[in-house]
Amino acid sequence: MALSMQLVTSSTIDYNNNGFLFDCTSGSFTITLPDASVGNGINYQMKRIDNSANTVTLQGYTSSQKIDNTVTRLVRFSDAFLLVSYGSNWYRM
Repeated sequence: MALSMQLVTSSTIDYNNNGFLFDCTSGSFTITLPDASVGNGINYQMKRIDNSANTVTLQGYTSSQKIDNTVTRLVRFSDAFLLVSYGSNWYRM
């Protein structure tokens, strides 16, 4: 299956894609993930491609949905990971 990619430069993500390249050169932004409890195994490839001082933050659909047991997760320069839903939470692989 081919990876469907999106270049992300703001908090808007098209979850019909399954790969995201984050570029926050123009400013910081926060991404709200979809509801993890919809189904186990939903997964997204993610990578930050800029080296600016701005930040990209991931947060769960609700405050009770965690990413590796934290409410929010910063995506640092050159971070690359697979994000997978399991139960009502997200995990970086």
